[in-house]
Amino acid sequence: MTAFADGAGDVKKAFKSGDKDQVLAALKQITGHLDDDATRALVDNAARLKGLGVYDELVACLRSGGTDVVGELSKAYKKQKRGDVRFLIVDALGPNADTGAEATLAEALEKDKDEPVRVLAARLLGQRRTPSAVDVLIGALGKLEGDAKAARLAREVNGALCNLTGQDISVVEDWRNYWSSNKDSFNAGGGSDEPDDGKTRSAVDRMKRERPAEMKTMLRMKQDGIVCIKGRSDKVEKVLDALELKHDVVEHEAFDALTLKPEEQILIFNCPGGADYSDAGVQKVRDFVGAGGYVFCSDWSLKKLLVKAFPEAVEYQGQSPKRDKNDHLLVRIQPFKETVDHPLMRDVF
Repeated sequence: MTAFADGAGDVKKAFKSGDKDQVLAALKQITGHLDDDATRALVDNAARLKGLGVYDELVACLRSGGTDVVGELSKAYKKQKRGDVRFLIVDALGPNADTGAEATLAEALEKDKDEPVRVLAARLLGQRRTPSAVDVLIGALGKLEGDAKAARLAREVNGALCNLTGQDISVVEDWRNYWSSNKDSFNAGGGSDEPDDGKTRSAVDRMKRERPAEMKTMLRMKQDGIVCIKGRSDKVEKVLDALELKHDVVEHEAFDALTLKPEEQILIFNCPGGADYSDAGVQKVRDFVGAGGYVFCSDWSLKKLLVKAFPEAVEYQGQSPKRDKNDHLLVRIQPFKETVDHPLMRDVF
């Protein structure tokens, strides 16, 4: 008997409760004790659970089943109509050494209708360090190269190949030539065998390994590609310094006079504390996003900036941050129910 079989009723009841604490307790109970029934219960309730902010725990639980649940997860992937649940299944199969897991990742990369799922599959194949993964990625790149609509996915696949092989190649024909000469002596060049415990590598090293395509893009960004607007409660610029990312820092008061380039820049707003943004500044942010620019905003700036700039998309719930038992301030952000399944919300809530 498994932990799930012993308390199946209680676990399913917890999954349907909508209570995060109950769900976390249930996931803890069955982690490491999965069977096919437990795996099916997790997948069947995934859409309900992911809105509770337990995505990481859900993936960890599914991964704990090891090779025993690959068949059930692969079967669930083929049947699943929801892209966000297929995303979860692919994420769970990523580090699994079973050849069936790799076959499902290959199917997701080549055939899934949801681009975020295909991107995730490419990234995970780039971490498998097997010759068969290289075969799949080169085959996929051959189909994607030259398709303007598939530019992002092609970049991800190429980054995964660079990660696996340690080679800096960008054209599929060159990849084929390299692979025909090196397949028999292949030794994955994508990094360390050390466990990813968050301590063995710096954030930069981890990104080079796990998101090589994005890392290459970030390292090529211009100095003003990231613009950080200073505030009082947050210091995002310190994070950017730690990540060794080029960026400009602008005083809060100087934002209105700043010349923006939506097609090239990312704006990062720290919490302004007691200060406000001018009407012109708020409109400037709205115009920037409307023209294709990307904005990252601290939690506390929602009411100060995003609600004013995008009242049709962001709503202040009237709740101030509360302190937990350790005197830490807690800020909660929730998606609108109507948008929880949007691709941009994937792996966020």
